[in-house]
Formats: sequence, C-alpha cells, structure tokens
Amino acid sequence: MTENKFGQYMYCLIRSDVDLTFDAVGMSGPGNKIYTVCHDGLAAVVSDSPVIEYEVSRGNLLAQQKVNEHVMKDYVILPFKFCTIAERVEDIQKKVLVPRRKQFLDKFEYMVDKSEHGIRVIWKDMNEIFNELIEERNDLRRMRDRLAPLPPDRGRDKKIELGEKVKLALEGKNAAAEDELFHFFKPLSVEAKKNKLYGDRMILNGAFLIQHDVQAAFDEKVEEVSARYAERMQFKYVGPTQPSNFVEIVVHWD
Repeated sequence: MTENKFGQYMYCLIRSDVDLTFDAVGMSGPGNKIYTVCHDGLAAVVSDSPVIEYEVSRGNLLAQQKVNEHVMKDYVILPFKFCTIAERVEDIQKKVLVPRRKQFLDKFEYMVDKSEHGIRVIWKDMNEIFNELIEERNDLRRMRDRLAPLPPDRGRDKKIELGEKVKLALEGKNAAAEDELFHFFKPLSVEAKKNKLYGDRMILNGAFLIQHDVQAAFDEKVEEVSARYAERMQFKYVGPTQPSNFVEIVVHWD
C-alpha cells in the first residue's frame, strides 16, 4: 500500500440503509468524521484515512475498539479486522457488501441479543504462590534447603535448575487455576475462549459471548467467584465490548 493515497478505514459493519455519522474519535484523530458507506441494508462504519499499515499498538487498537463500542450502543456490530482499509468507497460496496451479503446477514442474526465480556485474573502475591509451590513439592523443597546455605558463587547450575523446575511447576499451577476459573463461567456463555496469558501472574484471560437474558446471572457468577478468591486473586471484568473474539471480518481486496 502506498502512503500518499487516501481511502476509508473500516471499523465495523451494521445493518442500516441510512447515511449516518457518529460522534467518536477514529484512527486519524479528532475532527475526522466517522460515517457509513451503505448498500442494500448493510453499512460499513468508516473514516477517511491514509492507506497505510497502522502499527499494532495499544493506542491504535483502543482507537478502533472505542469507535466500535460507541456504535454498538445503538446497533449490533460485526467488527472488521484491525487495519482494514479500502482505497475507494466503491470497493467497499462491490468487494465487501455485495458479494458477502448473505454471510453477513446470517452473522447478524446470530449476534442479536448477545454481547462479549472479558474476565482477566491475576495472582495478588507471587511470593505466596512461589512459597506454596515449594511446600507442595518435596523435591523442590529439598533442593531449596540444600542450596540455601551455599554462598552466592556456589551451586549456580543447581540454582538455575531449581528456577526452571519452579517455573514449570508454576505453569502447571496456573493452567489448573485457569481451567477451574474458566469452567465457572463457560456454562453461562454461548461461546467462550481462552486468550493468551501475559506474564507469570496472569491466570485467566477469558472472553465470553453472553446472551442478554442471562447477563444478570453471569454478572452474579463473576461477583460470586471473585469474592470467593478475593484473598488470592484480582479480577478485572469488562463488558459489553466489541465482539472481536467471536466475529472478525477479514477482507482480501485482490
């Protein structure tokens, strides 16, 4: 893609025949209008943008997310993959809205009365968790006790070995905790997904597609589980948010 061209950055798809504008800040910053490109009941929410590869940064990802969450206050949305940019309005209509109409309408029907919610959980005190690992494993405890009296310049290889064993034990403990937490919430969801974990402290990074009529029950379950584990774990519950873990429109222009 060439940097001197301007096209349309595509945020999400909605069902509408009306030319709309949205009071949101898009990828190109304040003052750049967010508007729709319509065809036969489908509308792509876009803003004018240079045809470039946007960096996959937290700020850019949040910019797209915030536009989509603004739109979804009033519409069911199908998000586009990050950095989907059309070079012409006609391309949006002829290469996206027309040929994939039935696919999109079916997906809209599926997404009615559903929303995505995210739950992230981390250990509060890693020192406590490491001490637990040592106490739970006789081999680790014996190894630690043998190495503890040694001066810093001795037993280096064994200390590295102990560290590697503790790391493996932590991975196992985290995986077991992830499964336990995930299965508290999964039965209340239409779909559920485990996302990548970041760092040793994170136990769960889950996305859950929730039917609106069980939203209250899901909220209560989150409150119940977070209270049960409050001394050891910290919960972050967000939603509704753009359903990008369960819907992502990928466009191949060629």
